[in-house]
Formats: sequence, C-alpha cells, structure tokens
Amino acid sequence: MKGLYATPTGEATQTRHLAGLLVLLGTIFSLVLLTIPASAEQATKGSLETVEGNPDCGDFTQGGIEFKIPPDGTPGEIQDIYPGASFHTDGVLEVNLFTRVTGDGPEFDFTTNFPVDVIVVKGGPNANVYTYNPVDSSDFHLHSPFNDGSQMWYGLSHISFCYFEPVTTTTPPTTAPTTTPPTTAPTTTPPTTAPTTTPPTTPPPPPDEILPEVVTTTTVAPTTTTTVAVAPVTLPFTGPRSGALIPFAVSLLAAGLLVVLGARRIED
Repeated sequence: MKGLYATPTGEATQTRHLAGLLVLLGTIFSLVLLTIPASAEQATKGSLETVEGNPDCGDFTQGGIEFKIPPDGTPGEIQDIYPGASFHTDGVLEVNLFTRVTGDGPEFDFTTNFPVDVIVVKGGPNANVYTYNPVDSSDFHLHSPFNDGSQMWYGLSHISFCYFEPVTTTTPPTTAPTTTPPTTAPTTTPPTTAPTTTPPTTPPPPPDEILPEVVTTTTVAPTTTTTVAVAPVTLPFTGPRSGALIPFAVSLLAAGLLVVLGARRIED
C-alpha cells in the first residue's frame, strides 16, 4: 500500500531543481543591482568628475570658448525646454542635442561639427565635468550630479561646451602636379613653295679698287630659215607692146637732127 505522499518521479525532480536554480540566480542578480547606486556612471567617452559649485569653461581650458545652453536667464531645465532633438549654435560651434528622461533622471546625447575639449553639466549645487582627451565630437548618456535625496540625477540646469576654434591649415600636395600631354602632336603646315634667295650678280667691290670691265657674252641660238618655193605668176598684158614704139622714136630723133642742122645753116 502506498503512503499518503507519492514518491516524485525523475522528471518532477529535475523540474524542481531547475526552478530552484532560477530562483537562486534571480536573487543573486537582484542583490547585485541593489549594490549599484543609481548615480553610477554610464558608458561615455569622456572622463567624469563632479565639481562643487558652479564651474565654467575657464576653470578647465585656458583661452577656450564657452557655448552655454540655454543662455543665462532662461527659466526652466533643459529636458523641459528642449525635449527630444534640438539644434544650437553660437555661429562657430554647431550642437545637435537629444535629451531624454530615464528612471535615473534626465540625460542627453550630443554631436558637434568639430571636436570639443570639455563639457560642464550643471544640476543642483554642483556640476559634472566631462573631459575629452583626445577631443571628441559626440558622446552619449551625459547627466548632472546625483541627488542623494531623490536618489536620481538632478535636472539639467545648463550645459557648457568648451572648445578651441579650429585653425584652417593648407596641406601642400604630396606629389608634384602632373601635366597631361596633348593626345595628338601639334602639326606644322610646311610652306607651299621653298623660299628663294637671289644671289648677288657681282660681289661688292672693296674700297678704293677699280672694278675690272665686265664683259657680258650673249649667246644667241642659231635660227633656221625655211625658204618656201613660190610658183611664178604671169601677169596679163594691159598696154601697147614696146616693139611698136621703136620706129616712132627713131623718126622723132631724125626730125630733131634735121631741125638742128637747118638752124645752123641759117646762122651761117
């Protein structure tokens, strides 16, 4: 006959052991969380130091510039004035701010257009000072000092960004500039005709020297005369023939002689 209580099986025993182990781990984890104060530093890039009073950038950077958010005289706390994302600038430094309220109190993230050296977070009677070495242009989970009364971080009274204005430098080129050669060689158009130089006909005479007589010989090429035979041309007779005039001429001559002789006789 079985007893009033049944003997647990192997599976039930394992289940109870697992449940006990989970309870034990949960208890240890809870104890660890209770030993960590709410003001424990979150994971940030800057080194955190809590400074009494109301410090400013001049206490940590000599010759640095301070950009305070919000400006002096602005009522309220930053997490209430600028909830969520907001943009701020002093004309040189540009800050993108993002605030949130957590179970430990208000905190913020930031990015800047160039690195900063120190950030002062004022809240309550003191301030948290975050120092960046090397300088940085972004960080997360920044907050004010811990309030022992509320066991939370103080509200964000103001935030001061401490920086040095960047100096613009011109880096010389590491390599000499290169000149790209032309893709095609330049072409030169040659002259259409070669220049001619006329030599002097005679060299210039030296001073006080009688020039010899220059004999110019001209050679004339022989010419060839071609005689063309012309056929004789017989002209037709248009007047009296000369043979018929001879007797008439003789008669006249004889008549003249007679006249001369007759005249001499008369004179005698």
